[in-house]
Amino acid sequence: MFKKLKGALLGLVAMGPVAAFAQGTGSTTTIDPTSIVATLTANEPAIVAVGSAVIGVVALIASIRFVRRAVV
Repeated sequence: MFKKLKGALLGLVAMGPVAAFAQGTGSTTTIDPTSIVATLTANEPAIVAVGSAVIGVVALIASIRFVRRAVV
């Protein structure tokens, strides 16, 4: 999953010059893709923790709804 995220971000970074040109600024400055990937890799445990927390909250909400329907 994380490899897909890296690929998507690299694709967005590659679109940087196109977006800058479309805005009419003429600027073709881009962010270095390797620095983005390095930052994501360094923060991967935090990203996974946040994702796990979100999944846990969604599962909790779903289970509460299921119990409400079963009780009523």
